[in-house]
Amino acid sequence: MHEDPSDWLLRCKPERVKLLQCGVVPGENDDAIALQCDTAAFAQYQSRLAHLAASGIKVVAERSEDLLDSYAMIDPRGRFRQAHSDGYVESAPIDEVGVEMAWQQVGANIIERFRARGGEYDSGAPSLGLCHPIIAIEGLDGTGKSTVVRALSERLNATTIGCPPSRLRAERAVADTLEPEERRKWYWHSNQEAMKDATDAVFRGQTVVMDRSFASTAVYGAAERGEVAALEHVSRDLARPDHIFFLALDEEERQRRLQGRGDTRTSEETRLAEDDAFRQRVIEGYRALGVVWIDARGTVDEIVDKIMGRIGDNEHSAGSRSQSSSQSSESSKHAAIGRPIRRVTRPFIGARPNAVENDRNRSQGKHGASH
Repeated sequence: MHEDPSDWLLRCKPERVKLLQCGVVPGENDDAIALQCDTAAFAQYQSRLAHLAASGIKVVAERSEDLLDSYAMIDPRGRFRQAHSDGYVESAPIDEVGVEMAWQQVGANIIERFRARGGEYDSGAPSLGLCHPIIAIEGLDGTGKSTVVRALSERLNATTIGCPPSRLRAERAVADTLEPEERRKWYWHSNQEAMKDATDAVFRGQTVVMDRSFASTAVYGAAERGEVAALEHVSRDLARPDHIFFLALDEEERQRRLQGRGDTRTSEETRLAEDDAFRQRVIEGYRALGVVWIDARGTVDEIVDKIMGRIGDNEHSAGSRSQSSSQSSESSKHAAIGRPIRRVTRPFIGARPNAVENDRNRSQGKHGASH
């Protein structure tokens, strides 16, 4: 009751914020009594956020008693559900008795209380959707991943974020000396940190291009265990990029490029080159996670064009150099509220694991993947 999320809300720029006073409904959440705050404390909390109105953010406060007899919900069994002072009441299943009868069973006289608490309002124009996406590029060494990341960032005027972030360079050096299980735990942590950085950039109105993502940690961790990664291996609380693209080359061409670079191979890269079964598990893991295959043959511009075509005009146009500052500001607002759960899977925001596009038709041959 003493917190003040003003700074965060100003960054998110929602059009409407609802403050709910905790209420205890008998038989539903009796153990939540300790979470209640009194009316005076709730009013103080509301007053701390009143200044947001000057920034175009409407703050709506609802006391616990406002929530009684003014909401109608449908439960998983298809019944209307309504909160009364003495607990919840449920209707018969709607598909059995019809909407009107079920509505009467929970008390159909809530409309005035619903309106009195401001439940009926103009919701405004539809969201423009995601205008500042988070895009991750995956690919084995030799597929041109780093070069494509730079070129795509330049094309989109985007912020580039590594996964792990460069600010964790010293920690990563230590983590790479750990046993596999502990090393992977650290990499999962670094995935969260990278997505925090990416989310912060989006809230500032910037498109983000990431060099690698959680997918690398998932597929390599599974491959080391002799398994193929699956979405079930990825925590639902982990924020994910909006797009993950995998730069695919046949193994012969990838090895030819690596030899031309003359880089010293890591133990993992050596295993990818020499252990066909391990490499295949990595490849199948990326496919199972639904990343989008991009043919990494051709010029850098041609590869970037392929990626741009998969992102969609509505998204990549917001980050382009031609976008005006006023448009970017408006797009940032919609980015924060259009698809809120995807990257907001952070401890202080919320969560929706983001779905990534699947393109199995391009998943051919012995393609590589990055770690």
